Amino acid sequence: MKNNKWLALIILITPLVVLGLSTLTFYFGYKPDSSSNNGELIYPHIETDGARLKEISGEPFSFKKGKWYLIYFDSLKSVSESEETYKLLFSLNTTLGREMNRVKRVVVLKNKITTIEQKELIDKFPSTFFLVDTDRILESKISANRPNPYESRSIYLSDDFSNIMEEFKTDLEFKEIFEDLKTLL
Repeated sequence: MKNNKWLALIILITPLVVLGLSTLTFYFGYKPDSSSNNGELIYPHIETDGARLKEISGEPFSFKKGKWYLIYFDSLKSVSESEETYKLLFSLNTTLGREMNRVKRVVVLKNKITTIEQKELIDKFPSTFFLVDTDRILESKISANRPNPYESRSIYLSDDFSNIMEEFKTDLEFKEIFEDLKTLL
């Protein structure tokens, strides 16, 4: 009977000690030096508020709170390269399964569509938002801290508060980007 009291006391005190120690380490600022992301976290995040984006049809576009966005900046220099990237965006979204409704795909075009090939390419991806950054505000916000998004050909991820918070460079494979998306969602 005496041993059971000690055992009960140990069982009761153990969670309290763990909570106390974890709280102390939090308040003293202990944290890991790096993260396990495959993409590069953008700090400070880039706010999309104030960007004057329009769909190619001419209607204004704004990022909806509560949705995540995969954003790709395309100058449409090579239709075949653009198509490969659009397929990657589509595959990433589709592979997310039931989480796919939380992530939308956005392509910000540098110039207006001028050729039939470009029009046909855009028609192949109807659930992707094709936008024009009318005043190049979003481009300049990203270019202030990072390489020009049209030249880097990176895919950016905006969180559910419409802040661009991660960059997936071209050297990352599908699996690496997907792992990050799955972890974040």
